[in-house]
This record gives sequence, C-alpha cells and structure tokens, in this order.
Amino acid sequence: MRRSHAETTLRGQPTMAMPTEGFSTSTNLVATPLYHANSKHASLDEAVRRHLVTKIPMCVWSPPGCGKTEHIQQIVESAGFIFLDWRLAQMDQCDVRGIPYIHEGRTYYAPPADLPAIGCAPTVLFLDEIMQAHPSVVAVAGQIINERRIGGYTLPDNVVVMAATNRPFDRAAANRMPGHTAGRFLHYELVVRPDDWCDWAVANKVDDRVVAYLRFRPDQCYMYDPKASAPAYPSLRTWTRLATMIDGLGNDNPMLSTYARAAIGDATGGEFAAFITALERLPDIDAIIADPDAHDDPVEPDLRFAVSAALARRCDEDNVENVWQYMLKLDDEYQCLWAKDVIAIGDFDITQHEVFTEVVSLHQSILTS
Repeated sequence: MRRSHAETTLRGQPTMAMPTEGFSTSTNLVATPLYHANSKHASLDEAVRRHLVTKIPMCVWSPPGCGKTEHIQQIVESAGFIFLDWRLAQMDQCDVRGIPYIHEGRTYYAPPADLPAIGCAPTVLFLDEIMQAHPSVVAVAGQIINERRIGGYTLPDNVVVMAATNRPFDRAAANRMPGHTAGRFLHYELVVRPDDWCDWAVANKVDDRVVAYLRFRPDQCYMYDPKASAPAYPSLRTWTRLATMIDGLGNDNPMLSTYARAAIGDATGGEFAAFITALERLPDIDAIIADPDAHDDPVEPDLRFAVSAALARRCDEDNVENVWQYMLKLDDEYQCLWAKDVIAIGDFDITQHEVFTEVVSLHQSILTS
C-alpha cells in the first residue's frame, strides 16, 4: 500500500494462551490478540522495512485470504532483497535440516541446496505457513530463527528470517505456536481495512467495478467465517481473482454472476452481480467528458462511486478540466476519492495541474487527514 496514515500499536509481550472467542473477523478487526502488534497493510510495510535493517525475525499473523505473503514479498523485493519462500507446511525434517550422510565414520547433514550461500545477495528466508507445518518441522526450523544456523550450516549475515501463518482459531489448519518458538519473533497481526485495499487496487488497475462496489459496501471486503460450510467467501485474494475473471467482460455478460458467486460466495456474489446490473443506469462516461454541463449527478450512492471510479480511470491531461467540472456536482467525499485515485493510477501527474490546486483548496483538511 502506498498510504501510511496508520501507526503500528504495540500490544505487549507474546503469550501462549490463544483465546478463541472475542475476536472479530470483519473488515474492522479491532479486537485482536494482545500478544500481537495490530497493523494495517500500510504500517506493516514500515515494520517489514525496519526488520530488513535490524535482521530481527518477525512473524505475521492473519486470517486466511489477506494476501500477507504476496504483500510482504512486494515490500521485500522493492527493497532489493531476494524473497526465498519456504512453505514449511509442505516440508518434512529432512527438507529443512538436510539429508544425513556418513564421512569418515561420522554423520553429517547436507544442507538444502536452496538455502542462501555465502556471498549471496541480500535475502529474506520466508518461513510461510509456519504453524501449518508439522511440529517436528517447526522444531528444526527454530534453530534457524533463533541461532541463524542449522547443523553445520550458518545463515549469511545479509539474510533476514521472516514468517507468516494463519491464526489457530481461524480453523485453517494452523497449530498453536510453542512458547520457545514464539519468543524468537516479534509478532504482528495483519488486519483488513477496505480503504487500504481499494487504494492498492486502483494503483494496480484492478477492475474499477470491484473497487466501486467495495467503496459502496466496504463491509463486504472481508467476510471470513471459520464456522461457515461454503468454500467461497469474500477476501482480498478472492476479490482480486474475481476482478481478473471479469476484466474485459461487459456488464450484461451472463457469466459475470457465475464468476462472482464462484469467487466470493452465493450471497455476496449475487449482490455484486446486482450492482453490476445497476451500472446499466450509469451515464455515458465519454459523453460526460465531452460535455460535463449536460449531465447531472446520478444521485444514487452506488452510481456515484461507479462514475467516480470510471472517470478516474479515463482522466488524462487533456480532459482533466472537463472531468473536474463534472466532479464538482458530486459531494466532497466523491471528489476526494476521485483525486486520490487519479494520483494512484499515475497515468499523468495531476499534482502539476491547476485542477489539483483547486482540489486542495477545497478539501485540504480531508486529503491530509
């Protein structure tokens, strides 16, 4: 995420009593375990970069589908580090410690070939799904985490150890973390904030209909229920995949509803499909750009979000004045979202245009909050 308006709040020292009640899995994960630092994607970015400097091991916890591995990989690689992903849930002891061999009557272990060698580039050894792994694998990996070695192998000085896992009470096959393993990490819990995800989605050109819907219904950004029997549910991962499936499909495509239900579940998928159908009432975007004075505010909140997202995607240096002239008909909230989206998309630098001066003069308190 590019915005960093949130700060990480440290909540105390690790404890192994992992409660299973009193925690929310909604889009506002405000009730979080006290042994974690409650972090949005933006504040997690800063923490990851700091750990790259200090080389202190970190562990990131979250419910399924939050994109923690992909997100951390982006930050690590943007900092110039190689991202070495070890899926511990798919490994056994020999995969971590190495295969034993005998030399001159003594037993040695040949370290895995993909472990960083002396002289390697700066690298993050990422122990993914650490608490989905067998306890014997976690026990072996513990020496890498704490002592930076395993058997006769030692991690090079420019290697940083990080880990990620689901939480035990999410019913995602994650075990409780033993106390001696937990004490080797700094712990962070990644919480979901719809506005952060929408910022990322706009910057990465995710289908604007998905972004518009989640701004209209932010409560449906993440709806994981560990007790639910249905396999599909709304998450950051499934919304992204749905956006890929419907990219380039018209609003009247009959498969759109099928893809939505397959990705995010029957109930939410049905609502999203209805939202897409409502977009047929959306004013013609080309006509708005050509003659903004001839088109009125669509009034309905869902259409306002949709038209703001569409105009941000179509905005360029030649038409920005016309687009802004139309946006002035909408409420302040939509004007600010439009301006932030244009900046995030980055097809042209609106901050150097006189329109941006007017946006700031009207909404400085909102834009800088």
